[in-house]
Amino acid sequence: MNNEISDEKLILIVNNLRKLDSELEHVEFKHSLPDENQIAKTISGITNSMSLTDCPRGYFIWGIHDSTHDVIGTEFRPYRTKVGNEELPFWLSKHITPTPNVVFREIPIEGKRVIVLIIEPSPTELSKFNHEPFIRMGANTTSLRNFPNLERELWSRIANKSFETIAAKSCLTQEEVFEILDFDAFYRMRQGRVPVEEDILFEEAVSSHVLCDNQDGTYDITNLGAVLYARDLHDFPHLSSKSVRIIKYTGQSKLGDIQEERSVGGYIVEFQRLFQHVLDKVISREAIGEDGVRRPEYLYPQLAIRELFANMLAHQNLPDTTLHPMVEIYSDRIEFTNPGKPLVPVLRMIDYPPQTRNRYIVDELIKTGICESLGTGWDKIADQTSNYGFPAPKPDITENTTRIIMHQKRTLADMTNEDRIWTVYIFACLLRTQGKYLTNALVRQLFNIPDENASTASAILAQAVDEGLICIFDEKAGNRNRKYIPNYNTTE
Repeated sequence: MNNEISDEKLILIVNNLRKLDSELEHVEFKHSLPDENQIAKTISGITNSMSLTDCPRGYFIWGIHDSTHDVIGTEFRPYRTKVGNEELPFWLSKHITPTPNVVFREIPIEGKRVIVLIIEPSPTELSKFNHEPFIRMGANTTSLRNFPNLERELWSRIANKSFETIAAKSCLTQEEVFEILDFDAFYRMRQGRVPVEEDILFEEAVSSHVLCDNQDGTYDITNLGAVLYARDLHDFPHLSSKSVRIIKYTGQSKLGDIQEERSVGGYIVEFQRLFQHVLDKVISREAIGEDGVRRPEYLYPQLAIRELFANMLAHQNLPDTTLHPMVEIYSDRIEFTNPGKPLVPVLRMIDYPPQTRNRYIVDELIKTGICESLGTGWDKIADQTSNYGFPAPKPDITENTTRIIMHQKRTLADMTNEDRIWTVYIFACLLRTQGKYLTNALVRQLFNIPDENASTASAILAQAVDEGLICIFDEKAGNRNRKYIPNYNTTE
């Protein structure tokens, strides 16, 4: 992204940096001719300091006095400077590992030549010059080996670097950020809990990892900020596959006619519109209530749709650009698909502690009321489907995708054995989280089986036991009075 910064923007950045009282860890001013070893050590030190402080960009600037920050100009010409028989940039690329993401730029300030070396941090390892890592301490560069605790912390930060916090668009003024991100949604979806003053609004956006403050008068929009709050995801070509597809088929397969809707803005900007669009496609009829108001009735429980839709967005594998988050609506079922396998065992969706690969996205979805932090999404899904007589939604997991399939309401006779056993298992998991046990009576209630057909419920329970999904809690009790629990010992 170094070359994406215009000369005009780079001049603005340098002038903002000149206002600093002193040099920072990610900024170095020079007015003298360069020493290649010192340049290499400084690049390594700035790179590692940025990784340590989550600063997205550093600067090594020639032509600015290092004490007064006056513009004095420079005769330094990096691409004409030789180290032995090699040009300086090539020599640096050989002696600094990993090869630094740097570029030299020449800009005029106050009619004088200024050279700016723009540095971006290494996302995967320590930056080293001749196999030795360096770090910046204020305006000084020193060996990182002298600070083992700092080195361990730096490795930890590199290992935990998130795709969400990587820059999607760089070096923007506040005005440019407002043009690209929908801060009305940022405010509105928090139920007005964020002040409207621009400076405080930006502080909240930075603390939420929506923006990164470059400490040079500009901001980066992170992948998180783009995916959630972009007015138009087309402004971020590398994130175009993150737009949501909602496809309505006329039949039970993909062969029939289709209607498709795609999101334009970020998930939080578009959530309410997209969710309502899905609901509009699964209306069974509109009934008139006793108050004379016409209200739609849906083919699926609304809360279950909402939870599955939010889960699809929150738990996808963001770096995977091969698949859009997708809702496919068939005449008999609805499917929610996202890139990435779930982080929890499929058979422990209900009781497992909440986990996500996108912690910052989940944080934002919680703040805006789209998700909650208790990890009860699947509890709600199971509760809704069991209360209304639906088969439990079934995960279909491949190497790189998660698909959750929810069928319309079915009678016991219309369900397959697999549907019945899975529904019993999910119901047993839900009951277990409530401190309750599955019984023959509850299975009859679940499937609307008449009491005189208790043997049918017993047969379903026996099949679930044979499949290893549930087990008998009290072996000595009779068939009709037995209690069952999920067989977690064999399902983990």
